Parts: sequence; C-alpha cells; structure tokens
Amino acid sequence: FEDSQLINEACKIAQIISRNGSDAISKSIKLLNKSYDINMRDGLNIESIEFGKLFKEDESKEGMIAFIEKRKPNFD
Repeated sequence: FEDSQLINEACKIAQIISRNGSDAISKSIKLLNKSYDINMRDGLNIESIEFGKLFKEDESKEGMIAFIEKRKPNFD
C-alpha cells in the first residue's frame, strides 16, 4: 500500500489483532520483542514451546469451542 495509507492499514491490522485473546496478544508481543536478541533457530524453538503452552490457556479453549460452535469467541 501507499505511504499515505499507512495509518489506515495499521488500524485495520490492529483491529484484527484485537479480536484475539489478550493473553495471546501479550505473549506474542513479548516473543516478538525477544526475537531481536536471538538467532533464528533459538527463536523458532522458543516460539514452538510457547505456542504449545497456549493450548492450555482458557482463551485457547474458548477459541476452539467457539470455532466448533461456529460463533465468535468471548475472551472477556
């Protein structure tokens, strides 16, 4: 997209991200920030471990149940 559309496009992406659970968003931000200080292999290993841990979270359970029930998840 054009430079003049940066704010609009960033807001669209932020709106999509905000539909996810707050714990998942927070952990994603932490992992992203951590990735600047480690190599690719270590980063992928950490990502894999942390991604697996998310499946034990209530938000993930709600997301999967909502998907099966064909409804929007309630992360509140």
